[in-house]
Amino acid sequence: YKFSELTLPIKILAIFSPFYIMSFFYLSIFQGFEKVNLKVIFGDISIPLLKTILYAIGAYLGYKLLGFTLLFALPYLLVTIMVFIYSIKHFRIKIKLTKNSIMHREIILFSLPVFFSTIFHNMSNNIGTVILGMFVAPSEIGIYNAVLPLAMIVAVFFDSIIFLYYPIATSLYSEQLYLQLNRVYSIITKWVYLASFPLLLLFFLYPTFILNFFYG
Repeated sequence: YKFSELTLPIKILAIFSPFYIMSFFYLSIFQGFEKVNLKVIFGDISIPLLKTILYAIGAYLGYKLLGFTLLFALPYLLVTIMVFIYSIKHFRIKIKLTKNSIMHREIILFSLPVFFSTIFHNMSNNIGTVILGMFVAPSEIGIYNAVLPLAMIVAVFFDSIIFLYYPIATSLYSEQLYLQLNRVYSIITKWVYLASFPLLLLFFLYPTFILNFFYG
């Protein structure tokens, strides 16, 4: 990006990135075990709430870019610690090392497609910011990143329902209940469309009003 003032914030984010990954790793485990309430508490409530509180404190204290970078990363560290303590107490996690190389190989081979698909998914989500960073000023990137999350509100119903769909679909598939799986898929698709389309229409027809409402 050719801006030296971004060097230290990027280093800070790189240091905190393992905690970001671990927090979503634990939340994904909760999702797999259909512990929706835990994902909502730790992921959908705790992280945004901590960010809001810390951002308000940072704005009151007059923090700049570096300070807000720390405040952005800190909630992931705190949530990772909270989730880890909760898991130890309530799930009785026991770490047992094994030398079974065949099992390790199978796990790695099974995980590779998911690993690469996740990388490509994250790259596709952020490719717009990366490309803009090559050609425009940071202020314009900030505007883009302010508008983009607003537009992504359209997907809120999809994200909410798909979180419930994954464990249900996995359970039905493992029991070979394909007719029930198709029925659940059809119902979810219908409701996601019915819930998302009016919001999409609102954003498409009244973009100026929505931007003024949220940003003035």
